[in-house]
Amino acid sequence: MNFGLSNSYRWQTCTFINYVKVNIREMSLRSCTKIALMVSFLIIILGIPVAAQGHELLPNQIDYSNELIGNNENYYYSNLEPGTWTVAVSCNTICDMEVRIDVSLNETFTNIIATTEGSIDTGVSAEITLVAAETVYIKITKIGGTPGEYGIAVYDEMHMLLPMITPWIILIGGAVVVIVAIFIRRRMIKPKARGAEYPPKSPPEI
Repeated sequence: MNFGLSNSYRWQTCTFINYVKVNIREMSLRSCTKIALMVSFLIIILGIPVAAQGHELLPNQIDYSNELIGNNENYYYSNLEPGTWTVAVSCNTICDMEVRIDVSLNETFTNIIATTEGSIDTGVSAEITLVAAETVYIKITKIGGTPGEYGIAVYDEMHMLLPMITPWIILIGGAVVVIVAIFIRRRMIKPKARGAEYPPKSPPEI
């Protein structure tokens, strides 16, 4: 009788231990899965600002070394003083690429203060007004056309002609200056005027 009670007790104990082992195994699997998901989520959340911060743009300076070949988005940031600023994108060469400009006050682009789109062949710009010094974040997205190289600048009202200065404009302007200088030099060097030719005088008659 005691022996049978002991076997029953042992069987219940073994059953309980196996149950606990199974639950622990399932809990461990679920915990690992949750931890892996949380880690992945944190990596994505923390990785977005780093990727979105991008390349620094210095105020009132043109950055020509940009392209969207094989990449549909480029990110920038710029530290700006209070005032009115314009973000401008123009094509370095002849192209038909269309882009969208988004300007935000945070890296995740949830606080967009300006957005515009158009063809960079004719130039695309977005104007913003800051009441205090801010770091603005800029995203350039290709929305159409053929990918190519472009220049980008963030300029204030004192540098309104800055986006119009492209490599082609510099080359054409230099060529025009050289041609005008050669033309002026040729006009200044005039051939000497020849004296009037008269028939030889005959000797006087005696």
